[in-house]
Amino acid sequence: MVFLTNLLRKLPTPEWLLKETIPGKRTDNKWWRLETFRFTFNSDGRRRRCFKIAYPYMKNRWRLASRNRQFKPIFDAELQDTRIDAAA
Repeated sequence: MVFLTNLLRKLPTPEWLLKETIPGKRTDNKWWRLETFRFTFNSDGRRRRCFKIAYPYMKNRWRLASRNRQFKPIFDAELQDTRIDAAA
């Protein structure tokens, strides 16, 4: 059974939730990068919601993926797990 949260995770953040992430209706670069991060990776609610936590984690993700060999298989598995079918 597919849970509703798993389907909703693949959608961009709704307008009413934006206020929680960033004060005001700012759509600057950092916000879009955070949104891309949320859209691409499975992350727990705290990382997804709180910019202060999500942003440094997101910056380290690529560094860890390229340098740490133990991290790479996990990263690849997660990437495939959350892939969105363009045809759907």
